[in-house]
Amino acid sequence: MAIINHLLVEFNYSVIDENFDFYVITTKDNYIKKGAYILDKPVDRLKALSLAYENGKNAFIMFRKNIVSKAYLNNEIEDEIIKITKVSANEIKDYILFRLFIYSINNFESNELSFNNLTGKLYLYSSSWMSSNRKSFKALRIDISQDMNILAEATSFTSLSLFNDKTKKDSTIPKYQFAANNALKRVLNYDDASSVYIHKPLYNTKAEIPFLDLSDLKKKTTKAYYIYWLLEVLQNKYSKFFSFEFDQIKIEKTIEKIKDKDFLEKAIKEISDKEINIINLIKEEEYKEEFNDLCTLFRTKFKFVNIATKIKENSLNVVFLHNKEYYSEKGFNDPYKELKRDVVIQCITYEDSLNKIIKNNEAIFNTIIKELAIKNEIINEKRIIIDDWQSYGYLKNYVFGKEKDGIFYFVKIKPNGEFELAYKIDDFRKFNDKEFDECATILSSYKGKEKIIISDAYSNIVLVSRTNTFCLPNKDIFEKGNISRSKESRIKNLSGVVDINLFNYNNSIYFNSGVIGSGMKYGIPKASLLYKVDIENGENIFEGLLNTLSVSFVKYNSYTVLPYPLKYLNEYINMMNNNR
Repeated sequence: MAIINHLLVEFNYSVIDENFDFYVITTKDNYIKKGAYILDKPVDRLKALSLAYENGKNAFIMFRKNIVSKAYLNNEIEDEIIKITKVSANEIKDYILFRLFIYSINNFESNELSFNNLTGKLYLYSSSWMSSNRKSFKALRIDISQDMNILAEATSFTSLSLFNDKTKKDSTIPKYQFAANNALKRVLNYDDASSVYIHKPLYNTKAEIPFLDLSDLKKKTTKAYYIYWLLEVLQNKYSKFFSFEFDQIKIEKTIEKIKDKDFLEKAIKEISDKEINIINLIKEEEYKEEFNDLCTLFRTKFKFVNIATKIKENSLNVVFLHNKEYYSEKGFNDPYKELKRDVVIQCITYEDSLNKIIKNNEAIFNTIIKELAIKNEIINEKRIIIDDWQSYGYLKNYVFGKEKDGIFYFVKIKPNGEFELAYKIDDFRKFNDKEFDECATILSSYKGKEKIIISDAYSNIVLVSRTNTFCLPNKDIFEKGNISRSKESRIKNLSGVVDINLFNYNNSIYFNSGVIGSGMKYGIPKASLLYKVDIENGENIFEGLLNTLSVSFVKYNSYTVLPYPLKYLNEYINMMNNNR
């Protein structure tokens, strides 16, 4: 069995109502206008314990018993469009009620962290997460989803001084300053933009807090630890009002080995006789050294390497540029949008890769190589070369498909690894392929729901969808020293967190792809989400495809999250979007 982040909660509604008052604020508009101000006001001036949104039109406020009346609350908010209703605890949806209690611990004091209930969201902050120049900091948002899954997400706040005038003058963007005890507080009027932060990363750089680290010094600075720790604080404070425990899930099958350890050699061999055309679209001199280092690395591996200024149709093109957020913030044209994708092009952005280039240019190089090989197979070869598809022993074709922005995309793979790609824009035109048409008809009823469809030649069809459920480590590991990474220890402490797993939960089939368990490192950067498999027609064919996750050429040195033909399909989608 594996522990999952789904909480089983039992509320003592009568005791809750004896100690707390709840009000729901509802607007007649589509959303609560000036919501940040209207909803922060009860917290700041009326000492509300917490506030939580249900949606844009509704927000719930939690007070200690008899602190305020409905009439007084109406008078303080002073908004004719806002309606305020007092409700009992059992009238509130479970996830909203639990969310209110979670958010209320913004009053909890800790030497390490501050708790901030900012406009209906809870952020944990540590002074160690502030950048050295104090221009940005990361925070950890902890929340409970509608299906009662506890979630933790790293996010960024950035100094307003770093943004352009348009952003600075936008009054709709909530702005924050630090108050006492490292607590964040929303501000309406400010003079010093350098001390004001907005909830937005610069150039879309991602905040990173690892999901788990097994080393003794780092394991209590991870998302998994903060989840357990916050819930322990919650339980100690509110044990008479509710009880909860984590749900568990049964593991039916586990895959522990990488299938394609030689993929890099295959990729290099596949493209060794082709010209590598490297183009630098970054004009700043400060990045030239890293660019030149990678060019030198390419020259040591390939015979035909050309440093150029333009894309070449018959070459494999590597393009260095900034990411789209950089060009947007600077007000420059994004050259990425001008790149046609009927030739092999691999883009590398400095914002996403600079640190990796400096620390480990070999890893970046290997990633570029396998991406070039995959794109070469899609555009030129029309067959899988980087992996031996025939080794799976499939005796029939498999179709993989998805809908994006109203367009249906499919890839059909034959037993020998040859494949066909196709798309159609609307429901009125038919595919030439009967299987594509059948799958498109099914997907059309799920538009916008991010379903993946998989079919075989015998009309067995399944739908795959991502959930926000993930497996958690055994809580006991946080009270020990360094944790062994042996197989016995992984089974005891990291069940479902590592390796590829097939689960049975509430009579449904799920799967996930964790970190490689054998020879694993201490760090686990991200939680591996569970995907649900629903049978649309015939039999469940997914178990037979589970081995297609055990390749490492999609995510370098990691299992892939979905059957790897989806990698080919996603690359094809990107090409078609750029070519239209």
